Amino acid sequence: MENHLRHLPKLEKGDTCLNCGSPLQDKDNFCPRCGQVNDTKRLSFVDWIKEILGDFFAYDSRLSNSLIPLLKNPGQLSIDYIKGQRASHIHPIRLYLVVSFILFFFTSIESWKTEYTDNPTIKNLEVIDSDKEIKKIEGSSIDIAFDSIKINDTLANNSKNNYTDRFLLFMLEIKRNNIKTYDEILDKYNFEKRLIDKYIFKKALDYSTFSTDKLGELIYEKLPIVSFIFLPFFVIFLNLFHRKKDILYLEHLVFAFHVQTVLFLLLTISTIIGIFLVSADDMASSITLFLIFPIYLFLALKKFYKYSSIKKAIFMFITLNSVYIIVALLAFFANILFAFFSY
Repeated sequence: MENHLRHLPKLEKGDTCLNCGSPLQDKDNFCPRCGQVNDTKRLSFVDWIKEILGDFFAYDSRLSNSLIPLLKNPGQLSIDYIKGQRASHIHPIRLYLVVSFILFFFTSIESWKTEYTDNPTIKNLEVIDSDKEIKKIEGSSIDIAFDSIKINDTLANNSKNNYTDRFLLFMLEIKRNNIKTYDEILDKYNFEKRLIDKYIFKKALDYSTFSTDKLGELIYEKLPIVSFIFLPFFVIFLNLFHRKKDILYLEHLVFAFHVQTVLFLLLTISTIIGIFLVSADDMASSITLFLIFPIYLFLALKKFYKYSSIKKAIFMFITLNSVYIIVALLAFFANILFAFFSY
């Protein structure tokens, strides 16, 4: 409480708490009943900003106490937290969510910068049409993949019993014949009116102008959520591979959240680099994913699980990474579905 007081403006103390009416003494900086600051001064803009910053830095001290050891000493924060040093550190899940929000924030800035300020040139793409002739098509949207498909009776008949063909038919009609409403489809093909068809048409309408870049952005945005869901499944393997060690499932989970938080921190840094140095964006991401993070993960595993030798540490590193890649691939495909159906 006294640390928080340093960030507050000079107090004009009163003899009664303005919040709960409790009597106060001159030595009371805070009300002993409700905790409000003993200050009778009228609110000013400067004081208000100082109070906001005071609250932020009071929280930020725990944030820095968690982030600095997390990055500086791989695996140690998890050990300290499990041993009981928790008051000065942020809960692993809360830290994960804070860093996820920061990653989302800078990813949004990068997306906005790419879309509105960089004005990237449209690439020429080679696509084979239905007559097997190669032609140049300008654009980057996924609808170019449909140019090789014809609208015919076979497709229309198949679409009556197949959701994929129905989505394809709707997409083609929207793009080629400028159909904008579900009722137009019903009138043209005499389809039975069904709720699922209306939903499929809406998705087809949404994705008729959907770009591959937009899909990538959506996958990136959903990454923290999908990782949050799949991480506990990966921890099952951590528990199985270290079942002879006296480590509880939740303690493995603490370690996993801390490691995943570091990955998001590194991705945030590479995203920031991409914002200011567009040409270095891919390089920064590659260095993060294939060099810096693997080294960090190896050191964190070695310290947290106290492997008896370097060989065992390397073996477990390779094994766990293989499992992680499999789980990550499942998460990736789930992420695509999540992004697709939430668009």
